[in-house]
Amino acid sequence: MVPVQQRHPACIVWLSDLLYYPYIYQAGEFESNYLDFPSRRVSRVNIIATVLSVFVNNERNYASALIDDGSAPVRLKVWKEDVTLLSNLSVGNLVQVIGRPRQYNSELYLNPEIVKVLQDFHFEILRKLELLQMFGSPTIRPLVVPDTFSDTSFSEEVVSEVVSGNSRQKILDIVDRLGGNEGVPFDEVVAASSLPETEAEDIIQELLREGEIFEPSPSRLRII
Repeated sequence: MVPVQQRHPACIVWLSDLLYYPYIYQAGEFESNYLDFPSRRVSRVNIIATVLSVFVNNERNYASALIDDGSAPVRLKVWKEDVTLLSNLSVGNLVQVIGRPRQYNSELYLNPEIVKVLQDFHFEILRKLELLQMFGSPTIRPLVVPDTFSDTSFSEEVVSEVVSGNSRQKILDIVDRLGGNEGVPFDEVVAASSLPETEAEDIIQELLREGEIFEPSPSRLRII
């Protein structure tokens, strides 16, 4: 029987701390990547923050939003059917986000599972009081990626990320469709993807590190 991957609790943290502590990739089949906080491993977070910017591409298969809790701005990123999580947001919305920290091209971002617009701004005050009591005042950190929300500077990055997101989903779909109980051979996934061999191999290794897929036996792949 394949072990069930444990669902980690969503930790309450300052956004600025997500940008400070190191992001650790896990090699184990059932272990999630995490941020290495001094007293705990953080692989899921619960954030209340304000929406600063929203972007949805023309194909509506990629969306991002910049949020800030007063300590640092961090981006949310979603692909394909998850675009609906962000597409109805507006600048100024107060949102509660539950999701997983991810890192791509040295940028720390959040891949949300839940995004809820809060109508009562008292939630923001209560959350900040809670964070102050738990961790003290945050270290204010500036945006660590270029301001990619302008039409002229965003396009190149979006094309790169959408291609990457679609390629990742293609690999996941192949492993899901062909994996069965024993997994699908590594080389078969690469061939079926129609991607350049090195690109497909890099994506597979990234998915293995992130715990999205695993190897039930050497060189065979299965969905978690």
